[in-house]
Amino acid sequence: MPKRVWGQGCGHPSSRDFQASGYYIVLSLIQIVKDIGVVDDSIRLVKETVQQLGGLDIIINNVGWTRFANFGDINDLTHDEWNKCWSINVMSQLVLMQEAAPIFNANPEGGVFIISSSVAGKSCSGSSMGYSVTKAAGLHLMKCLASTQGPKIRINAVLPGLLLTEWGLRYGEERIEATKNRAALKREVGSVQTLSFPVSHE
Repeated sequence: MPKRVWGQGCGHPSSRDFQASGYYIVLSLIQIVKDIGVVDDSIRLVKETVQQLGGLDIIINNVGWTRFANFGDINDLTHDEWNKCWSINVMSQLVLMQEAAPIFNANPEGGVFIISSSVAGKSCSGSSMGYSVTKAAGLHLMKCLASTQGPKIRINAVLPGLLLTEWGLRYGEERIEATKNRAALKREVGSVQTLSFPVSHE
């Protein structure tokens, strides 16, 4: 049976991979436009997705917000920017899960919720301290949800490193090379299967 997936973020290659595996994909072409950092928008996003698709099996909340800043300067991000990091990188995950949980539990096969975290959530690094701290919080939220929301709901997180998307290229050549050199394989590693594998039953 085809699965109904909602996702956002760097979704074009991932959505093609899911579609090839027999999943229905919610894309902007059905015009669900919301601000994931606004609680009411996140609630409506789930409701409108269910209305348009007739149900919901999987959510991939591939979101993140940051501003490139001096990592060690605790005054570089404003309080509003810290709050925006929190709203998007942490609270959006919780609100979507709160709305999706009853739907997933009612599904015969349950549901899957995938949180997009980052290697910055495991180390003191990244584009800003606010990003690193809130990605770490999102990762712990995933662990708490995974340990309490089963058995019908599977919850996991992916922790990509530097992916050379349009956003990743803003790091600049020097920082990109430094990041690659810190990696064990000395190269960028990542693929759309990073997202598609956790939702499979393999």
